[in-house]
Amino acid sequence: IELASRLFEGGKTSDGLAHLVRAVRRDPHNSLLGTRIITTLVSHSFLLPDGSPLPLPSPALMFARYSADTRLIYVQGEDQVIRAIDPASWRIAREFQSDPKTAPYQWALAKKAPDVLAAGLDDGSIGVFDIATGRLRFPPLRPPQPRQAKPLLPLLSDDGRMVAAVDDPAAWVWDAASGALLARLPTFPKNGSMAFSPNGGNIAKIAAPP
Repeated sequence: IELASRLFEGGKTSDGLAHLVRAVRRDPHNSLLGTRIITTLVSHSFLLPDGSPLPLPSPALMFARYSADTRLIYVQGEDQVIRAIDPASWRIAREFQSDPKTAPYQWALAKKAPDVLAAGLDDGSIGVFDIATGRLRFPPLRPPQPRQAKPLLPLLSDDGRMVAAVDDPAAWVWDAASGALLARLPTFPKNGSMAFSPNGGNIAKIAAPP
């Protein structure tokens, strides 16, 4: 029992539970053992799932994201389709797919707007999806003079009104509702990252010199 307790404290929950199971099987009629096991279990906190795992049409990639209103959980499958899961019903509520496909890991949600999703597509363009319908709001966006053939990583402003991406040597900003080009921002080659200010009025960038 002491070993199981140490395993729990070390974060090895599965090993600790397996050790307790083995102890019970070795001496199933020992009432004192049962009391000690219960005492050990109630003295530790365990994260337990609310229900059974949800089977997906394609294995999910490494991370999941909540929508701004926490009503949906977004995951992307190995088939490159982004799926919205309703945690209340534990069902797939919507799928986001396009031709060309959404590139792995190259997608973004707005921090305060649950109605829009932006994704870099395999051909180097950007798709802006309407959450309610799962469809593109307009044809995919592309910098006027694209430099990169690889997928772009889009960035949404907190309010979901603007979408931006870096295509060295410039960053581009579009209106996320209409697709209209709003600005071209100079940057450096090998740009690191960029971020909208909370009110969407400014963009900060981190860039390595040439």
